[in-house]
Amino acid sequence: MFDIERSLEDMDRHGISTMVSSPIFFGGYAGLSEEEAAEASRFLNRETARMQSEIPDRFVGLAMVPMQYPQIAANALRQAADLGLRGACVLTNYADRAPATSDHLQIYRAMNDAGLTCVLHPAMRSRLWQLNPSDPIERGLNWMFDTAHLALSLIENGILDECPTLTALHPHLGGVLPYVSGRLRVLATGNIDSYARERFFVDAASSTPGALEVAIDFYGTDRIVFATDDPFVPRTATTGFFQREIAEPLRRSILDNQVPGLLP
Repeated sequence: MFDIERSLEDMDRHGISTMVSSPIFFGGYAGLSEEEAAEASRFLNRETARMQSEIPDRFVGLAMVPMQYPQIAANALRQAADLGLRGACVLTNYADRAPATSDHLQIYRAMNDAGLTCVLHPAMRSRLWQLNPSDPIERGLNWMFDTAHLALSLIENGILDECPTLTALHPHLGGVLPYVSGRLRVLATGNIDSYARERFFVDAASSTPGALEVAIDFYGTDRIVFATDDPFVPRTATTGFFQREIAEPLRRSILDNQVPGLLP
């Protein structure tokens, strides 16, 4: 997954006590049969739980399950919870399909029942990748759209209503969602603000000036948590931006915020 010792040393240099991480480079289970995906999921989650048990104050691991196989994924989540994992990383698409339909409901019910936090993350390739695979378009725009699409689908498709205690963590200050909140307040089926402020947390891994203000308006200050986006962006870049662009006491408030049940 990564060099844990080097990562811990880097965390110490930046004053970070605990990381939340998952093996996302392998977690899409692309091209695997049901049996292969089930076996791979057991292996990844077992190894993630082992690392968490070895350094429980410094590492929180997230389960990765094959969302394209709902029954296998639901069973894998129950097993992951038994191993001591506190959250699950859900990628934005599996086999070019967003995992937020009625077929996936049993997976989210398993998360809900096990008390796992649902952590959204861009898939390594978005569903728009084939239109233009250039890095600025794919990682700069498509990934932000994909996470927002999944988050909104959890609301509009009734999944959060069916899973009343499930909490989702949306990366990068909610992607593009806060920027279109005005349109969503008119078009969404339910009260979009209630979902944003009661069912979601967002992380502050962003380098866009002004993005935090928009996110606070949509989610509220108490729903924003600190993150660095390592290894996609060096911790130096994200912590530097956080220190420069966010003044006290807001900075301290974000550092103190936690997703309930996720950290030790």
